[in-house]
Amino acid sequence: MFEENNEYETVQDSVRKMFSASIPERQSELNEFWSKFNMSFQNHSDNHNDGKFIFDAGMYKFIRFNHRVLRIFWIGTFAAMAGYVAINTDQNEKVTNFTFKRDTVLGLFENKELSSDLTNSKSNVLVSEFLEELADLSSVEFANFENLILAFENTSRDEMPDEKPLPAGIPTPGVMPDRQTDPVKRATAEMAIIAAAWAFLHEVRHIIHQQQGTSYNPYEFTQDEAHKEEFSCDEFATKFILEHMDNYCNESGYDYVLVSRKRRLSIYCALFNMTLLSKNSWGSTESHPRLQDRINKVKELMKEPKDEILDYIVEAMFDSLAKIWPSVPIIKF
Repeated sequence: MFEENNEYETVQDSVRKMFSASIPERQSELNEFWSKFNMSFQNHSDNHNDGKFIFDAGMYKFIRFNHRVLRIFWIGTFAAMAGYVAINTDQNEKVTNFTFKRDTVLGLFENKELSSDLTNSKSNVLVSEFLEELADLSSVEFANFENLILAFENTSRDEMPDEKPLPAGIPTPGVMPDRQTDPVKRATAEMAIIAAAWAFLHEVRHIIHQQQGTSYNPYEFTQDEAHKEEFSCDEFATKFILEHMDNYCNESGYDYVLVSRKRRLSIYCALFNMTLLSKNSWGSTESHPRLQDRINKVKELMKEPKDEILDYIVEAMFDSLAKIWPSVPIIKF
């Protein structure tokens, strides 16, 4: 249902700026999309007749969203990173404790001139215990993460989502923290924007499908047709953000590995937000594939270059969510 909305030029400019900030190397292609497909972005009410969450594409031209969507992606991305920080902080402490134990034990062995067999045996026991401790998340302090998940859920359903304050330490949506004084929050804010851009690009692909005659008929379709289009839109958004990073790096001088990590992590944050939004409805429907299948396909698209740091961060994000929602989709590398 397409009703009252804000379709002013300022809305179009805001969306253009989001894309430009996220994938500047593809600005000319984005401009071509606007002229070729005549897309129009509509900013609707946070309390729309179609529901509180408005984010879709239809009528061969219109991409609808509301401000609630943008606030959700902002909070969800900060929540994802808070989950990673919680687990990483706990595991760093465990690493420190293990190192102390190991050095102490080996030092005692050395002083007493015990056999190397006994030294190795004791070391193996310590390593085994250490690995078990790392896998045990019961000691992780998830308070900040849980507060952000609660803020996300409140934003999803509140009549006036902007009126509730965010948890302490989270900047106002759209406000970019200083890169020098708070680089982590600045990076998280930038990833929130790229995550939202991925979601918008997904909808852009729906419009392209509709105009090219490759979209499924919304009134008469098979599940396979609908699922195929959703996978196609996920693939388009993912590739559009990743495919020409080398051009951006060559022009900007930024390290390709770091740029790749940031953009892929942003896409995983988009998937994290989708997971939060579809709480307890992660299975297959007539129109959408099972969320785990969508996550797996996007993950396959982003498997290169191999980045163990990225893998660790992403697993920690989703492990944090699994700690409070045990049946949630997960990511393992």
